[in-house]
Amino acid sequence: MNISNGVEDTPSTNIQLIPPPPGQSPQQLTKGYTGSKARAISLQNEKKNFLQLMDILFRCSLFVLLAYFFTLVPVTVEGHSGVLRRQKREWILAPRNLTEGHDYTTYDFIARIRSDKETSQKIVYSLTGPGVDEDPKGRFAVDRDTGFVRVFSILDREEIAQYKLFGRAQYLDGRLAEKDIALVINVVDINDCTPVIKVQQVGQVSEHSKPGTIVMKVIATDDDDKNTEHSLISYSIDARSNIGRMFAINSQTGEVTVVKTSLDRETKDTYKLIIFASDLGGRPGGNTGTGEIEIKLTDINDNIPTLLKETYEGSVEENTVGVEVLRIQAVDLDLINTENWFAMYEIVSGNEGGYFTITTDKATNEGIIMTTK
Repeated sequence: MNISNGVEDTPSTNIQLIPPPPGQSPQQLTKGYTGSKARAISLQNEKKNFLQLMDILFRCSLFVLLAYFFTLVPVTVEGHSGVLRRQKREWILAPRNLTEGHDYTTYDFIARIRSDKETSQKIVYSLTGPGVDEDPKGRFAVDRDTGFVRVFSILDREEIAQYKLFGRAQYLDGRLAEKDIALVINVVDINDCTPVIKVQQVGQVSEHSKPGTIVMKVIATDDDDKNTEHSLISYSIDARSNIGRMFAINSQTGEVTVVKTSLDRETKDTYKLIIFASDLGGRPGGNTGTGEIEIKLTDINDNIPTLLKETYEGSVEENTVGVEVLRIQAVDLDLINTENWFAMYEIVSGNEGGYFTITTDKATNEGIIMTTK
């Protein structure tokens, strides 16, 4: 007699452990059998059920272990408009936005750094960076126990537009509990700066220039945020200074152009215009700066020389050579000491014998008549 799987049987009996057909219970499988055959089938079913149970327990244990090893303990930051995003297993903190000129010193906190590990061990928090322990020092600080970040001065974007700080979580023995986390504070602009027109801006244009001729470009600056309309400048001319309305200015570019062709250097050679520079693109409610520009008219050869007197007389002894006989004064309204002003003299009659010459004195613009033979 052989004993197999705890079942007594004769040598001619072969018992195999066969699972029940689909949809048939172990009781249905043993139905109709008695004695040792029924007991063998029942034991076989119990063994199968045990193995299935062990398989389920093993799978559950593996899942629990995986969940344990892949659970991360984050450092979080709370505060104004803060959002945390997971990126490459590091916590990235969206920048804090604090408006310049606003008094946040009365706030309990503007942000908070916190480690989940503080639930099991004592954590000490600290903050570092410009505005904390680097110049300008003392503007921000963190409560070492709670992680609350406070600000202790009113911020000015034109001084510093962004502070990049780093929060740290440590155990009492000094070991790091987490990686340092970046806390970026952006200072939001307000329209608190007035446009400034650069001083001593001088342009020039030829007299009698055509309308639309560009004279110069006015330069103005605004220290507010360049990406906002707080620094969007609109230009205009104070009409009281624009005598005769000779000039116009492009409100967007600041280019000054000629309006009339009647610009005459001999009548008026210099214009001084008062310029308005307004932010917000010139909309009401903005800031306006003023400044003066100067426009000089350059000369063109638009005047005909004339003689100061209609008649000149002179005398000279006979048989003398190289002697000055007389001087003739020319008058030219063009710019003095320029090519447009220098006179060229010529004897057109009465010197058929070639006894005289005439030259120009470059200092006085006079014509000098001298004897040559």
